[in-house]
Amino acid sequence: MTVNIYIESSIRAPAKKQSGVVGIVLQAGDTDATKTVFGKVEEVTKNHADVICLKNALSYISAHADKILIHTSSLYVNQCLVAMRKNGRFSGTKFKEEWEIILEILNQHEFEAVYNQPNEFRNWLQQECERRAKKHGF
Repeated sequence: MTVNIYIESSIRAPAKKQSGVVGIVLQAGDTDATKTVFGKVEEVTKNHADVICLKNALSYISAHADKILIHTSSLYVNQCLVAMRKNGRFSGTKFKEEWEIILEILNQHEFEAVYNQPNEFRNWLQQECERRAKKHGF
């Protein structure tokens, strides 16, 4: 079974720490069955928020998933995933603890990053993260 993970964040500044909302949609196989999760992150950069979001999304993945497709608009996450897929390890220094957890989960599955491609959840997920961030005063 293939699992699609869609991740987005309300945080846009790559270098400035902010608080905001991250959102996840998980879709199992070719079905309409989805799980949606939103969470607050505080005083993190865009890159860190996206890594936290991915780590949280992967915590919902079961051993039954043969392949994981990670849909992201984050260039940073995409580049790290591509390098990890090629090298089988994380060689960076930023957010190392989160990346090690991510790699441990991903090494149990075939995975692929889908970068910046339109999909059925992207706009809705971005808008919902923004709406929830405003609701929380971020």
